[in-house]
Amino acid sequence: MKNDANRYAVNIKRLRIHYQTRNGPVKAGEDISFKVRPREVFGLVGESGCGKSTIGQAILRILPDSTRVEGQILLDDEDILKYKREEMRKIRGEKVSMIFQDPMTSLNPIMKVKDHFMETINTHKPKIKKEKAIDMIKKALDAVGIESDRLNEYPFQFSGGMRQRTMIALALIMDPTIIVADEPTTSLDVIVQAQILEVLENLKQSFNSSMLLITHDMGVVADMADRIGVMYGGQLVEENIKDKIYKEPKHPYTKALLGSIPNTDIKDMHLSFIPGAPPDLLNHPERCRFAPRCPKAMEKCWEETPHDFVMQDGGRVRCWLFEKESEKKYDPDEVGELVG
Repeated sequence: MKNDANRYAVNIKRLRIHYQTRNGPVKAGEDISFKVRPREVFGLVGESGCGKSTIGQAILRILPDSTRVEGQILLDDEDILKYKREEMRKIRGEKVSMIFQDPMTSLNPIMKVKDHFMETINTHKPKIKKEKAIDMIKKALDAVGIESDRLNEYPFQFSGGMRQRTMIALALIMDPTIIVADEPTTSLDVIVQAQILEVLENLKQSFNSSMLLITHDMGVVADMADRIGVMYGGQLVEENIKDKIYKEPKHPYTKALLGSIPNTDIKDMHLSFIPGAPPDLLNHPERCRFAPRCPKAMEKCWEETPHDFVMQDGGRVRCWLFEKESEKKYDPDEVGELVG
């Protein structure tokens, strides 16, 4: 078991996440399992409200205390869902870190940029000398294209792109096992977004960290991800290597999602869309959650929740259409690789 665990930066098994509300539990995550390998970028995509960010927050254990979380999140062969608050605080920032959507809400406007880094370093390496810490900060900022002479400035003196670069450097400063990047380019304009993606792409080659890239933008994962998991209604409905997802999508939702990407070819200005609305995660029956919007829905889709089927190409898909074609049901406890 130990040898298998070392093959993954993080291994998520049968994760269930329910937000407790006065109207009942909001089932934001149901039976979610996937693995992120060392130095891999795993893209998690889907519509807003499908549970992507909730998974990222569950990995860092920053969900509201009232949230019910079940399953396993294995980091270094240990289930961090069993960690106490202080144990989690020790690994947050060192083994697992996060790049948030809006850096201005994550950076303290009255703290110098340098002090944000010093706080993280001193938390995990309290005996480190100041000179050594400053050298670590300068190298981290240099890696994301920020000059070291701006260490003593404040976040409000930085542009939006520079603040996000700072957040990336802050996430990397301790060289964590896994970085959760939650919509890292959403709050930026198109030009700055391209610059940030270029920074992230360059960092893939020089750091040992793996990345869980959470986004609704299929173009972003096309540039960055090695493998892709497609989320819908709190469930992972398809997983495969990037090329297979884009060239040979299987789940009807994945096909519809790819079909709704604007086409820049002026000869074909038709824009597809997905009819209907995402499922109500507060009240949904036990059936396929995409059935009301699916053009290929069968009678069985309205009666039973589909299994997670492993396909011959090594990917997996949660859809009754592939029951006969699949080799077996997906088992998150199975040792070995799923896709190449």
